[in-house]
Amino acid sequence: YPLEVYGMAEWLKFQTVDPESFHRMNGRLFTNHAFDYESAVTKQFITEFRALYSSEPVAFTPLFQPDVAGSAYNRYGALGYDLSSFFVGALVGYGKSFETCLSRMESSNLIQSEFNFNRISNWGGFYNSGLFELQFNKDLTTKRVVVK
Repeated sequence: YPLEVYGMAEWLKFQTVDPESFHRMNGRLFTNHAFDYESAVTKQFITEFRALYSSEPVAFTPLFQPDVAGSAYNRYGALGYDLSSFFVGALVGYGKSFETCLSRMESSNLIQSEFNFNRISNWGGFYNSGLFELQFNKDLTTKRVVVK
């Protein structure tokens, strides 16, 4: 039978899940953070990050890797890059009242995030509806798709 398994990003931290099995079942996960390894911007970021920090950057939600203190992986470098790029760009482009323009901001040059901010109410804050679907294919490739 054709089978597809849908799950949550937390599954990526499970040590009992065999990644190859997840590919065989056409696994699909939803996450707020994932690298697009085909992107030229991501490739450049990874190369420069390795050279500067002698560490491997991984997406905030790593693929089938446990959270281990002191590992050679850095989970926050890409997130810091994305947050700085987006919000400093908003500040430069729109000034101190950039929050009025967040819904018009592009997040196309980010490494692992999709920012799509919407105001909760006239008196409330914002929420980010940016989301990716990670598609684990039978040929052992993984594709990141922006959920619209």
